Amino acid sequence: MNDLFGAPATPSLWLDGPSPRTVPTVDGDAGVPAGHWDVVVVGAGLAGVLTSLRLAETGARVALLEARTVASRTTGHSTAKVTALHGSIHHSLIAGKGIETATRYATANLRAVDEMRRMIDELQIDCDAVTAPALTCAERETHIVEQEMDAATACGLPVTWTVPMELPFPVAGAVTLPDQLRVDPVRLCEGLVARLRALGAAVHEATRVTSVEEDRTGCTVAGPGFSIRSSHAVLTTHMPVVDPAMLAGRAAPVRSYVLAGTPAVEVPTGMYLAADEGWSLRPARSSASGPTLLVGGEGHEMLDHVDSSPHLERLELWAMLHFGMQATHRWSAFDYQPVDGLPFVGRLSPRSKRRFVATGFGKWGMSTSMVAADVIADLVNGRHNPTADILDATRLLPTVGRRLAKNSLGVGKHVVGDRAGALLTPDRSLRPGTGEVVRRGASLVAVACDQEGRTHAVSARCTHLGCIVSFNAGEQTWDCPCHGSRFALDGDVVDGPARDPLPPRGGRATPDRDRVSEGAARPSVGHA
Repeated sequence: MNDLFGAPATPSLWLDGPSPRTVPTVDGDAGVPAGHWDVVVVGAGLAGVLTSLRLAETGARVALLEARTVASRTTGHSTAKVTALHGSIHHSLIAGKGIETATRYATANLRAVDEMRRMIDELQIDCDAVTAPALTCAERETHIVEQEMDAATACGLPVTWTVPMELPFPVAGAVTLPDQLRVDPVRLCEGLVARLRALGAAVHEATRVTSVEEDRTGCTVAGPGFSIRSSHAVLTTHMPVVDPAMLAGRAAPVRSYVLAGTPAVEVPTGMYLAADEGWSLRPARSSASGPTLLVGGEGHEMLDHVDSSPHLERLELWAMLHFGMQATHRWSAFDYQPVDGLPFVGRLSPRSKRRFVATGFGKWGMSTSMVAADVIADLVNGRHNPTADILDATRLLPTVGRRLAKNSLGVGKHVVGDRAGALLTPDRSLRPGTGEVVRRGASLVAVACDQEGRTHAVSARCTHLGCIVSFNAGEQTWDCPCHGSRFALDGDVVDGPARDPLPPRGGRATPDRDRVSEGAARPSVGHA
């Protein structure tokens, strides 16, 4: 076994590339854009970049604000398959919503893939775009993919049934959709941003938005040290930083894991997802050591637990056994899965006239981001969009059911159980790379020792809705199991829906100096 087996998470392959960043930290020397804008878009992942571009193409004055850097969060941690074949979703949609809704969803995503290809070609974006088939396969449980084959065909997707032979292990059968795309998502977004800025839009990184208010005349978008006005505002963050309709309660936070490395066998040409076993495969750009393969899997809801370490280790063992692959990159992908299977795109709440949202892409944001961009651009401009009503973010009844009850029960378990568990946890010295929730008087405190032996103590109550965070040893973060917020060891927000950091708490513990030198803990890493 290689020395890297079981190593901690790293930046994703896309965020650890050889090319330098091409997007500036701020747009020129202007700082946060002043004046009145037609639209302010919050969040510069693929959905935010595409939405901004669609609006700018109609002549709107657009400002795109990003708390970190373009494509550095969800988009930069995806497997970047641009495809209309979304696992076994069409069978589920037909069963839950009917053939018409499922067909409109399929049609919109087919169009989105074609439009993405057109954009890349027309703008000559160097993002390693390669046309490749997408396959939903099964190792044993063929009835799952047989059902999806029938459903996808009924929805108008040009799928075929194949038995793939290019993998180093047998696959019983697969639904195959030809002429899909795989890309480098960060370079794709940077190329789109270049076009966006050429159209006169402002793009500002390191600009965290904490408030988006709406009145009769427009919106006020504000954050630390700034406040700007716009006619409309669009929230394309992972979950909206302002959530009056409680979308976070109607979507489950789910995490999966990805490895990149050079396998000992030939890299497959297709993009695979195993509907029964959950693994995912796709080729990537070649490196100095040879062709690169991305291996994904080990998905789970964050309501179950948050630590990534055992999942990364099991996935690496699987990749080693099946492909002889030594991973050079290990990271987690984090998504929200709406309880009825469709993204939330449209008005932020039933009362909203000027605020819009796009979220809950359920692992398929590379195509549905384009769908969302078209829907929101049409809504802002008062145009009809044939997909808008099935994705309506204000829909309620279709998202209330057994799955929502399960989510609510899981959240309630954490609210009560995590507090009770902390009562029994002693406040003690910690080894580097470890953390735990302790009780100090009436307060619950999240205490962690970083790799340099420094101990950080912050409130254990998530600033979103007050659930108790848990320590993620694999990525050295505090993660909320209820709605998916994530925080650095010092409390800074890594992922929403939380807007505010975890407040510091005094009385910090002293690290066990005898253990600091052992080097037994994981290095402090997180998503780039």
